[in-house]
Amino acid sequence: MTRQLVDDLLRYKRLDGVEEALSALLGTLLDGDRQAIDTPSLMEGVEVPVTIVWGAADRILPPPDGTGERVDAGPMLHMEAANDVVRVLRAHLELLVARQ
Repeated sequence: MTRQLVDDLLRYKRLDGVEEALSALLGTLLDGDRQAIDTPSLMEGVEVPVTIVWGAADRILPPPDGTGERVDAGPMLHMEAANDVVRVLRAHLELLVARQ
């Protein structure tokens, strides 16, 4: 942890509206300690192929059972496990191409 990191974090925390915005998100994203967003229902009516990739160790919004692909990462899987994310997406694209 560096002084610059602490300064940046404190500066961010002092931004007007941050506390209210985070409280509003908390009220919509979680139901107690469970995810409130029903991911499969969000995708109803979507007419394009979709692959959802979750970080298996994500404790912010844990992946719902049976939804999407999981990679060995936390909430920032695109940074923590970029190669795994690319592998999952590449496999999905190859499947789409093979179906055409």
